[in-house]
Amino acid sequence: MLKPIFRNSSNVNVLRIRKSLHTKYSIISVPTIIQTKEVKDYERDINECKLCDKENKLESCLPANAKGFGLIPAYNRHVLLISPIGVSGFQWCSNLKMDGLSWPFNVIKQLQDSFRFENEGNDILINAISLQNHTWGELKLSKNENICHVLVLPDYKIYKIKKDKVEVDKFIQFLKCKPNDNMPVLWKNYEECLKDWIFICGHQQRDERCGIIGHELVPLFEKYYGDKKNIAIISHIGGHKYAGNVIYYNQIKNDDKNKELADCLWFGKVLPPNLKTLCDSLENKKIIKELYRGGVSMQK
Repeated sequence: MLKPIFRNSSNVNVLRIRKSLHTKYSIISVPTIIQTKEVKDYERDINECKLCDKENKLESCLPANAKGFGLIPAYNRHVLLISPIGVSGFQWCSNLKMDGLSWPFNVIKQLQDSFRFENEGNDILINAISLQNHTWGELKLSKNENICHVLVLPDYKIYKIKKDKVEVDKFIQFLKCKPNDNMPVLWKNYEECLKDWIFICGHQQRDERCGIIGHELVPLFEKYYGDKKNIAIISHIGGHKYAGNVIYYNQIKNDDKNKELADCLWFGKVLPPNLKTLCDSLENKKIIKELYRGGVSMQK
């Protein structure tokens, strides 16, 4: 399972809904968003027609007390391996870390093993993402099979790494550097990505609910936002029975060039019938409580 790396595995820190986001949002209640006929019909179709495992059905709503599911990982940096072009979330194995012998997914294992028991990794979340083919050209990514791409947020940079263990080790050391380190390791091979990101869980072999719904949400998000945001499938982020699970990243503009800020919002129960309502509300700086898993205000 891809999960946040913490300093002390016996005392895992978790983060409840933060109201201190960089952007001022109002939290609103829209109970009907998960109760409409369209939503109920969609859930019934998934549960009765599209799921192979009839035991793993979708839940009709998030827990009212937000315990368990309402908690999201405590992290301040998201490290995302970009899946090679043509390799989608349908093709990922259930546990990407266990795919530790094949390039570039072995980078995930190296990252997690390096950070697992070290102080430098106690605020890092590691996942894989799969981009739509047209996004590769927009982001100027290499199709060279010996180059690995890693998106890091809130850096809003895609770092390029050669297929070489020494190079990967150097990149890990780079990630461990803090802005106030006396001798920071510089990584010069990267591309800026100025657009905000939307990640949709679509890890098919991890859970078919996420796989089915996630891949149906992608074209709808693309239709709503056009080319304004980068949209990608993300590997397992928990909460399968509350699919679709979606993460929004919004970059915060500020005058300090050495300070990178972002707001990160997690949502569950995002389905094709209610997607537009969610997007409309976020455009108006409103968060719908019935879909909200939690938020992180990030700063590097």
